[in-house]
Amino acid sequence: MRRVEDIDVDDACERMSERELDEVLTYHWPIVVRRVMADGSDEWLKGFVRSIARHGKRPSWTPTLKQEQIMRRLVSELGTEPSKEIELIEG
Repeated sequence: MRRVEDIDVDDACERMSERELDEVLTYHWPIVVRRVMADGSDEWLKGFVRSIARHGKRPSWTPTLKQEQIMRRLVSELGTEPSKEIELIEG
């Protein structure tokens, strides 16, 4: 179970480039959303990942510094590791 209190943010963090934001939203964020929704995370965190997914579709949107920091942390924890569950599809 993941709680928002478990996520540290670093005040000295560098801003996300447009390329990094695009990569996060395109490749990593869908994985983060699925994992947060499935792992019993708190409601704030579920709302946060849904909000980022929704706002990320707007071309002019950019996250705040704090949003960037939380996004990076979630991607490093959830968005790159292989899935622990294997779903077998029988044909």
